[in-house]
Formats: sequence, C-alpha cells, structure tokens
Amino acid sequence: MLRSPNNLSAVAKTFSEKYERGETSFYHAYGSTLPRVDIELADLELGPPLEVAPLMVFDGAGFKG
Repeated sequence: MLRSPNNLSAVAKTFSEKYERGETSFYHAYGSTLPRVDIELADLELGPPLEVAPLMVFDGAGFKG
C-alpha cells in the first residue's frame, strides 16, 4: 500500500517503463492471458526516489512468481 500520491506516481512510472520496454511475463486468469510486470527492490532503487512514508509490502499479496 502506498500512502503518498508521490510514491504512487513514482511506482507507477517504474511499472510503465518496464511495460513499455517489454519486460513482462504472462499471467493466466479467468480464461485469459494477461501481461504481468514484476517489480523488484532493484527496480524501486533505480526509479524515482520514494518519500519517507510508510510503505507496506504484503508477502504473497495474491501473486505467484
């Protein structure tokens, strides 16, 4: 959960850039195949700086690698 609009924008930028570069895998759900973008700590470290606001990361938040 991102508690800051600036952090949300920074992470969205990281997702968008990876998607545009084609750094996707496939996610199969509901009878379809959808593109999936995986974000790692290194991606966040290389992206726009995040504000010092609580960033809650839920282990296994429904996603499987």
